[in-house]
Amino acid sequence: MKKGGMVISTIFYVIIAVIFLVVFSSIVYNFLASFPTVRGAIGEPTYVVCFGGGDDQAIHCLTKENGTEVFYFKAAAKWSDNGAESTPTLTEEGIYFGVNDHICAYNVAGQAIWECQDYGKKITSSTGIGKVHVCFGNKEKYYCLEKANGLLAREFGEPDEPFISVDDQSTYYANKFEYKITLETGKSIEFAGKTIKMTSSKTAFAWVDVGSETYKMYPNEEYTAGDVIIKVDDVTASSITFNVFQKNRKFALGKYKLDRAEDDWVAPLQYPVISEITISDDKVCFGTFKDGTGRLICLDKAGNSKLNHAESGKITTPAIDGDNIYVGFGKYFYKFYQPLGQSIWGKRYDNDVSTGIELVEGFACFAEGPTLHCFDVSAATPKETFSVTAPTTWDFRETESKPLILDDVVYFAMGDYVCAYATNSTGTFTGDEGAKWCVDFDEKIATDIVGLPSKKFEVPA
Repeated sequence: MKKGGMVISTIFYVIIAVIFLVVFSSIVYNFLASFPTVRGAIGEPTYVVCFGGGDDQAIHCLTKENGTEVFYFKAAAKWSDNGAESTPTLTEEGIYFGVNDHICAYNVAGQAIWECQDYGKKITSSTGIGKVHVCFGNKEKYYCLEKANGLLAREFGEPDEPFISVDDQSTYYANKFEYKITLETGKSIEFAGKTIKMTSSKTAFAWVDVGSETYKMYPNEEYTAGDVIIKVDDVTASSITFNVFQKNRKFALGKYKLDRAEDDWVAPLQYPVISEITISDDKVCFGTFKDGTGRLICLDKAGNSKLNHAESGKITTPAIDGDNIYVGFGKYFYKFYQPLGQSIWGKRYDNDVSTGIELVEGFACFAEGPTLHCFDVSAATPKETFSVTAPTTWDFRETESKPLILDDVVYFAMGDYVCAYATNSTGTFTGDEGAKWCVDFDEKIATDIVGLPSKKFEVPA
């Protein structure tokens, strides 16, 4: 073969090899990008604390003893809606969590209980665990899966921002108090104390009774009957489709019965829920906010109002101790007495209280801006026992993650660090100077810290 021919042949084979490598590399990347990265195992669940890392799209579990990471889960590269913003739930069996647009479950040995499932939109609500269900929400709906196999058991609601808490066989959830309804001729619904019934229709309009009044309703028109507002979408010869809501009550908190797959009750709200929903033996408490005003609301388990108090500033997730409610309003940390509906005391800070209140046996912790505060609140006058401020050298300083108090230790995220301090610490600290340990995660921690109390063993008689 002539020299020129050999050169051309060599170039041809090189081009073919390059094309093959590019195509093969792309195939391999697309294959690998479909799988999450999983390292380690939780082991004994009472030995760890866990959280979601926000923009790092990962779930982390650290040992309580020294902060060593023992379990790590990172979302697959091909998953959409980036972010680990859903507070996980840790159980004796394993960990349940949302990351990006997927919901996942791993046992304590680091193995999948069931395959991660895609729900289309970023999961931002906390995960909630009931007797047989794991529940969560995105901006489209709430979903409850069977814990054992991940099969979809229930879907409900249409949240503005998803907040959900699970109590045995019930879920308490924030929702829009606006319903899309299709009524056929002669059919009716009950809404806000009024019966809405379509009596007859043409293709252009429908006759609809709302309470004692009758309306001739046209498509794309809005009608007001007392405090009920109806926005008509479509009218056919045999049906009408419309959205209905209460005036100044476009939001709600609902109690959904998992065993019956229906609402037990729905309590209308003037403003949207912006906090987690805290459940006690006899009440549920949460916060709403709009136009600079926060509102602390407590309902009994039947949906009746027990406390409705407004203050200037955003509200945080409250903590409940019997009839005492602890909450952040703007720059204030308050204690409310629910039967009287008024505050007992309040402490003011330079920054807004930025996390939910963690309360265990008269000891409360929370953060405002870059500082964690811990208080003895068991006496009539609260006493701050210690505080920790993030140093200016840390990449992130603002704190949004509710701390966790377990076995005489406070675990908390501050900016991009997670730290552990003994509850009997006293004084003012900066960074890790008084810590049992602190670990840097490079990205701002986006979720609350979760864990289980250590097991208490009885000594045999």
